[in-house]
Order: sequence, then structure tokens, then C-alpha cells
Amino acid sequence: MVTKASHWRSLADVRDSFRSADQVCECAVFNVLGNNYRLIVRIYYAEQTVTLYQFLTHKEYGRERWKKDCDC
Repeated sequence: MVTKASHWRSLADVRDSFRSADQVCECAVFNVLGNNYRLIVRIYYAEQTVTLYQFLTHKEYGRERWKKDCDC
């Protein structure tokens, strides 16, 4: 429920809640469960919404197929 209760305005705000967050093109990427998985989302700060794009293993993430969703 952290996401629902947050009022993020930038990646810096997201990192206050989730230190592992990184910006990759138009997406935010989170390391999950000891860096074994990646959660890839798009955050619309003005609308205060988050769209889930992918939840991948580290190996799947390395293939970089997810980048098309992030406008890379």
C-alpha cells in the first residue's frame, strides 16, 4: 500500500520509498527479492498513477525485450 499512499513527483520521491528504483527511459525499474527479479512500471506523476508493464526474472530482464514498452 506504499504506492497508493504516496504522492510522488519525481524519481527522487520514489527512491525515498524504494531505494532500488532506477529510471530507464520512460520507466522505473525496481530490484525485487534480493535482485532476483525486476519490476518494470511506468509512473505518471501528474496523474499519480502507476502502470505495471513487466515482472521479470533477472535473466529475462537481461534480454532487454521490455525496453520497447519504455520507449527506449
